[in-house]
Amino acid sequence: METKVRLAANEEQALREVKNLQAEGFNLDEIYVMTHDNDRTEGVAEMTNTNEVGVAEEGLMTAAANLFRSKGDKLRAKMESLGLSSSEADTYEKELDRGKILVIAYADRDGDGYPHDGRLRGDETTLPPTGIYMSGRDNHNSNLF
Repeated sequence: METKVRLAANEEQALREVKNLQAEGFNLDEIYVMTHDNDRTEGVAEMTNTNEVGVAEEGLMTAAANLFRSKGDKLRAKMESLGLSSSEADTYEKELDRGKILVIAYADRDGDGYPHDGRLRGDETTLPPTGIYMSGRDNHNSNLF
């Protein structure tokens, strides 16, 4: 796994950092942008043709936990899902507080498929909707085998 981080003061500089990361061998689908404001993050991602950190990167459990976290805690969790340490995420979150744009390149260069927390990407357990297996069956007299 390889993670590279760049800070940008504005959208123009963010675009330059994206191009620099591409020149270093990262694909656009491996580059993420983050700001302290959701609308700005969306706009920068659209302008630079990069990504926002979502459930696929965070994992289902982190995304669910983020529903109950403060903005700063959410941002740090997203950064950690892309391979940054807790202390690095704390440092960069303070820069986002100052209006900076974070450009993060995250690639699974070693091919193990593991993010920083040891889970395989997409290896989340999801439960089927309630009743999907028993619909239309007489539950009292059903034979499961």
